[in-house]
Amino acid sequence: MDRIVVITSLLTAQGTYHNHKERMAYNAATLYMAGATALILAPPFWQFYPKPAFVLFVVALIAIAAIGFVYVRWQLRMRRIAAVRVSACWNLATIWLHTSPTPADLEPSVETVQSLHRSALVFPKALIEQFGPVGEITDQGLRTSVFTTYLIMIAWAGVAIVRVLTSFGP
Repeated sequence: MDRIVVITSLLTAQGTYHNHKERMAYNAATLYMAGATALILAPPFWQFYPKPAFVLFVVALIAIAAIGFVYVRWQLRMRRIAAVRVSACWNLATIWLHTSPTPADLEPSVETVQSLHRSALVFPKALIEQFGPVGEITDQGLRTSVFTTYLIMIAWAGVAIVRVLTSFGP
């Protein structure tokens, strides 16, 4: 199989995965914030709960908020990995358009990703060598959007929890 076909196939697959992770992360963040907004705007139905039920309600809210945050964080981490792979594929495709790869470049190598799923994937050695330099550049571009997402989620959940706590009781 032609080297350009291989690398563009990898580029397509990783681009699709990147888009999927991005959609999942931001859909979950939107749902998370919609839930918090519902608590902020809803009449305080919890104000007449008995104290043990109210405490359980608050604990459940905090647990759901934490699980939602962890899920979004995980999806954004997977998006970052895919973004690095996409950038590395672009770089390598450009290099291989001008210079044929050596047999050593095409050697299958295992990439281990230190993430929640601890995957080990096989890629051409030349591609794996692109991951490090590309990763540093990609991180700079993604930091702002990821930080903003985390900040908004934490702030919105905080407002919702404060609203619930301050509106308890008759």
